[in-house]
Amino acid sequence: MQRVTLFSYINFPGVLTFLPAAEAMICYRCTVLPRQFVGEKDQPCSKFDGSERFYQDCPTSTFCMKRIIHYRLTNGTTVTTAERDCAFQKDVVQAYNWKERRWHPEERIDKEAYGEGCFKGEDRGTPNGPSEYCFCSSNYCNSSSSAKLCGSLVILAFLLMKLCR
Repeated sequence: MQRVTLFSYINFPGVLTFLPAAEAMICYRCTVLPRQFVGEKDQPCSKFDGSERFYQDCPTSTFCMKRIIHYRLTNGTTVTTAERDCAFQKDVVQAYNWKERRWHPEERIDKEAYGEGCFKGEDRGTPNGPSEYCFCSSNYCNSSSSAKLCGSLVILAFLLMKLCR
């Protein structure tokens, strides 16, 4: 007689497909300043086109960031640019290991450091004014302008209202 157990009825590969995958956030990255380190990718925001060249894995972030910067030139015109990157959420603290009787660095990810949306930075009296910071929590979400994002949200809300009727 064959012995039947609970485990003989479970499809383990099938169960594994329901486990969440540990994936890094993927954001767009471009810089306003030129490369500062040898080997650093050249990703100027002036050439940002949303292509794969600007993809950045963000293993220590749960948010993408876009910073909108206004520069006032000497001739009086204002130039606006957007810097994109992974949101800074990694904090390294010193933790004590009682067994080894020593301190060691421990990385922590502050998952509640930001909320979805945009806000103006603190006005510190600079001639350019404060920057605007936008945070979002889905892959590649820091590509569009805030106007495009607001427009998309309005359209989505309108469609949802139509569907609910």
